Amino acid sequence: MNISPDTALTMIENRDSELKAFMEFSFQIDWNDLTLYDLVINVDKLGIDAAAEMIVNLAETDSIKECSLTALESMEKLSLLKRVEAAVMKDNINPQELHIEVPQPGVVKLTGLINPMRTVAGVTELIKSVPGVQKVICEAERHPLAKM
Repeated sequence: MNISPDTALTMIENRDSELKAFMEFSFQIDWNDLTLYDLVINVDKLGIDAAAEMIVNLAETDSIKECSLTALESMEKLSLLKRVEAAVMKDNINPQELHIEVPQPGVVKLTGLINPMRTVAGVTELIKSVPGVQKVICEAERHPLAKM
């Protein structure tokens, strides 16, 4: 691709803006929050070559490799949580009193109260149908209003 440096910069800035908006919408994450990052390098001070060398050296350490595995698992769990939450909302199950968590990859845990218009078994089956869900631990109860 033959583009000018100005065009390339504009393309990068546009893509960054799209990704920033996606992260804010999907995960309520402000990507300008430095606490989200393991490493921040000021390339204006260090230069590109020094920054690249630092990154390569750090990437080869055992602690970073272990951290990468943990980060990948966290992202898998977050992705599954968002798919389950989307399925619950799409099926009009009011999740206000239902707490959904993913304690480990493939496992969804429900606590709290299930909408009185739904059954515990029905909600559990819906969640089991979400791609990636291998097991549902349901400690949730049907809302007391369902008994009236």
